[in-house]
Amino acid sequence: MARATEQKIRLLALYDFLRSNTDEDNPMTTQEIIKALESRGITVSRKTLYDDIDLLNKYGYDIVCVRGRSNHYFVGERQFQRPEVQVLLSAIGATQALSANKTEIIIQKLLELLGIGEANQLCDIVPTSDARHSNERVYYSIDAITTALLKKKKLLFKYFDYGVNGQREYRRGGHRYVINPLGMAYSNDQLYLVGYHDNHGGLTHYRIDRIR
Repeated sequence: MARATEQKIRLLALYDFLRSNTDEDNPMTTQEIIKALESRGITVSRKTLYDDIDLLNKYGYDIVCVRGRSNHYFVGERQFQRPEVQVLLSAIGATQALSANKTEIIIQKLLELLGIGEANQLCDIVPTSDARHSNERVYYSIDAITTALLKKKKLLFKYFDYGVNGQREYRRGGHRYVINPLGMAYSNDQLYLVGYHDNHGGLTHYRIDRIR
């Protein structure tokens, strides 16, 4: 492997490791970092590690060094700070529009924005709603709505309710609704499509988890 390519990979691996495993309450020593990189197949000396950290700091990656008999390092400023991630976690945890599976996937992605210490702390206080829906196609509906908004196109869909046994019951015998989308709105822990029909005035809205 060319030396320049090796250095780029080493820098990426170093920052990825520090971002995922360190924060102000969980710094790591030089030796711990070197061993962690070695476990990933990357051999680095102390001097090279110091140079790499200096280079990351030079280009805006905030790696804080706590000097002592053994220096400790952690990622300081992040793209998202803990209060910002907490706000997003609260919103995702409370919404009923997503299935339990999709909710868990998004929560884990948000927690990855933090160091492992802060992520573990927030895991215990993420609010979740018990009133989850089983419609795994919500993601596709949101994407279709976003595409229609960007391209200024109409939307065609069926709309359903859930019967006593949880089965889908399409309104108006499976009639296909045609709507001019204006946007999406969040209200009472639900996500809605807002728009209007050509054949009558006024706004109308539909729960996105009940759109097919």
